[in-house]
Amino acid sequence: MKLSQRFLSNTLAEAGTLPSRGTSHSEAIRQLIMSTFPTATISFITTGSNGAHSANVTDTTASVTNAGTCAEEDEKLMEQLRMKDQESKQSVGCSESLGARRGPFTDCCSPQGVAEWQRLHQLFPAEAFVNAPQPCWTPHAVVYIGGFEAPDLRRTVAPRLFEKVPAFVTDSEREQTVGGRTAVGGRQKNPKYATKTLHTGLLMSEKGCALHEPDLLQLALPHVGPSAMIRTRTYLSFAGAEPNVTALNGAVDPMQRVALRPAFGYSAAALRNTLPFVVVGASLLLRRWNARWSSTTLSSAFWLSAVGHAVESGRMSEAGLLVQKGGVDANSVMRVLAMEASSIAKNCPEDCCVNYFLPSETFELERGFAELMNVGPRLPIDDLKVLPVYPLLVRQTR
Repeated sequence: MKLSQRFLSNTLAEAGTLPSRGTSHSEAIRQLIMSTFPTATISFITTGSNGAHSANVTDTTASVTNAGTCAEEDEKLMEQLRMKDQESKQSVGCSESLGARRGPFTDCCSPQGVAEWQRLHQLFPAEAFVNAPQPCWTPHAVVYIGGFEAPDLRRTVAPRLFEKVPAFVTDSEREQTVGGRTAVGGRQKNPKYATKTLHTGLLMSEKGCALHEPDLLQLALPHVGPSAMIRTRTYLSFAGAEPNVTALNGAVDPMQRVALRPAFGYSAAALRNTLPFVVVGASLLLRRWNARWSSTTLSSAFWLSAVGHAVESGRMSEAGLLVQKGGVDANSVMRVLAMEASSIAKNCPEDCCVNYFLPSETFELERGFAELMNVGPRLPIDDLKVLPVYPLLVRQTR
């Protein structure tokens, strides 16, 4: 039975209910989710070791601790919130690692990889609406709801949660949302129809909420701060079942994998909007190149992963030379990244077998990978030198 059918008949908390005024960020998330979907399970993504994450799991009766709050602009504030959580809440056990890389930090990447990622993030910032001093590649938490399917995010989950997030009262409240700029411009009157439809502009302006398809919700969630109530830009992913590595790695259809990855903390929307835009552009360039020599194009996730491996390898001498000369050209860097990734696929295809951003996933059985292995040394890498980069992929550095 679809999620919308299962939950529409349930008795839920009244719309517009605010989190308790004494709650931390993690508890505010828990209250919001549990008041809407009482049987849900929440895994908060926290920093682990060896590039992995731990997940603190809660249900309707458990307390949570150590919510992942990597998006806060003020590092001291983030630490204070974590300490407050630890002091005021009962610790829960950690589940198995969710697996997705949290970001370009020392616990997720090699020192060389961290340096390469930081340079790219500085030279080619991500989208403005997720702008933060330390980019994060994952949501704050993953919410597991029985019966959830991908279409339910837009159809049922987003409208219900957005309805419960209170509107901004003042312009300063909007501008001071922690974790990056939430909205630009003055307040607008929110018509009634916007509460029934996902009106992008009004939702962002009035509540700081957005749906980033295919798998991410953004909410400006109010909660207690060190001295007053604040709002934190919060990102949530949703899944219908706990992580299943066997099912993920056994899936041949790339679209089936798209539906399974959010359960591991992997968010295509978060990656698309927090990675340096030249990385995303290079992956799109590779996919177009792939379509020229193969009738079975590999997934966007595969080529984005390949670019991630290229960045981690540090073999970006040509791009580095461009940077050292002071002539940072996004078009050229994008092409160099694509060529480095294609070289890895040509010379060491087994290195591309593992999803860089979700190391527990392997692409061996995905449709198109066997053909890549067969073509191997005959990959037409030189074609990337002349393949045009679409203008929409190239943006000015900020």
